[in-house]
Amino acid sequence: MPSRTSAPSSSAPSGALQAYLRRAVSNRIKDELRRVGGHPGRQPLLDSIVGNEPSPLEVAAGRETFNAYDAALATLDDLEREAVDRAAGAGCSYLEVAALLEKPTADAARMIVARALAKLATRMT
Repeated sequence: MPSRTSAPSSSAPSGALQAYLRRAVSNRIKDELRRVGGHPGRQPLLDSIVGNEPSPLEVAAGRETFNAYDAALATLDDLEREAVDRAAGAGCSYLEVAALLEKPTADAARMIVARALAKLATRMT
């Protein structure tokens, strides 16, 4: 660190060196006090402070997606809507969906659900 005072010349009186050193030490102490006192101590962020709520952007995007899903779902026929609701919404297996929709096999129910989801996806965009 550069000093704030210049070194005494060789022709300076003998007390000048002592005054120079006193000033240099004093300036270093002041610099250190400014450095330490000028910055607050760092504290780690606590997990309890961080909010778990979605951001306004996430809320808006979620609302738009839900509205698009709801509008697309309304365009499906009753059988397709029921199939999507049971498979995706209620988490039923294809065998359960087949029984609820009175289809002969789980594969038949799977195809209805797959086709309905494909229609749903294209209508949401």
